[in-house]
Amino acid sequence: MSSRLARRFPPVLVWLVVGALMALCARLVPSAPLPLSNTSGVVLIGASTALGVTFAVAAVVQFGRAQTTVDPRMPDNASALVTSGVFRFTRNPMYLGLSLLLAAWALKLNHPVALAGPPLFVLWIDRMQIPFEERAMSARFGEAFDRYCRTTRRWI
Repeated sequence: MSSRLARRFPPVLVWLVVGALMALCARLVPSAPLPLSNTSGVVLIGASTALGVTFAVAAVVQFGRAQTTVDPRMPDNASALVTSGVFRFTRNPMYLGLSLLLAAWALKLNHPVALAGPPLFVLWIDRMQIPFEERAMSARFGEAFDRYCRTTRRWI
């Protein structure tokens, strides 16, 4: 089931849909704003955005250097197992980056219901996308990938 959904709904599409639903809820659901000062809100939004962009871009650059696919729908096309750089800290820096960007978006929307977006995205990716990718990577790279999984966390 997860492989069919993972191939049909690429993570960036899921990310965009979750972000749009967060904005729609913030617009349609009455609520008091989050209890953040202007300064703390700006700092949290800035930090989350900077970290999210850093993780995602660094991972894409590393995949490019390794000349391997960044298409999460086709993990069996991977030509290299990348374990250095940001991949030393997390096996999924692109998804971590997208999650942090959703967290920044939730704070920018300043609406409590929007805070549900990042955990929903993480849940989808963790249950539908990552297991599909990990099965393919284990089949493709065998013990090297299994060892990487034992030494590096899935998220952080």
